[in-house]
Amino acid sequence: FETVAGERQNICVVRDVTRQHEALAELRESEERYRIIHELNHNIILLQGNEEGRLLWANSALCDVLGYTTQDIPDATSFFARVHEEDRERVTAVFEHGQAEIGDTSRYEPYRIRHKNGSWKWITSVDTLCENDSGERWTILAVRDVTDAIQAEEDRRKFADRINETQRLESLGVMAGGIAHDFNNIRSGILGFSSYLVNQAESGTGLHRDLTTIVRSAERASQLTRQLLSISRKRLIKKKPVDVHAILY
Repeated sequence: FETVAGERQNICVVRDVTRQHEALAELRESEERYRIIHELNHNIILLQGNEEGRLLWANSALCDVLGYTTQDIPDATSFFARVHEEDRERVTAVFEHGQAEIGDTSRYEPYRIRHKNGSWKWITSVDTLCENDSGERWTILAVRDVTDAIQAEEDRRKFADRINETQRLESLGVMAGGIAHDFNNIRSGILGFSSYLVNQAESGTGLHRDLTTIVRSAERASQLTRQLLSISRKRLIKKKPVDVHAILY
């Protein structure tokens, strides 16, 4: 601005926005905590005593996903007892290897565990060794239900297998159809010439009987042609004389 004396002056306004920045930082931290809690909302979280293996705490997802309470699964032994026998050795091997240092993590590949209602669930889990201010060590186990993902993958594999089987059968059908038509062309030639010759041969002679046998064999071969065409889902085109005049008029 300009004073009365004609001097030009600048005014600088300074505002303390520390509280606003702190509030935004707290808001972002709160949103991040909410996001993590939301992502873990459907995961089973177990807190296990490191020395005795006793289950100290579990969230409600234990009951929601598997139907159990902490009274049903008081320790690690009772948890692994519900793991499918085909997966149990692999899972317990990871658990028994344990963690030596604070923060060490063990990851479990998908395995089956029995729901309280008797059905089987596919789960995967991660456990981490922690220590509180008193020096007590315990393990946090996060368990995720992956049954739907496993089932979807199995359905996808079965669908792919059906597609491959369909394509294989279609290829066989095309091949069978080609063989049938080639075979029918050969059969038609044999049947035509043998039928002509049998009419020329003298009845009752050996030649006539042999030619008749050839004709009958060629006629029976038509059944094989029909079977091959049924595999290819095609029909044999039968040619016959027609009255064009009758069709048109």
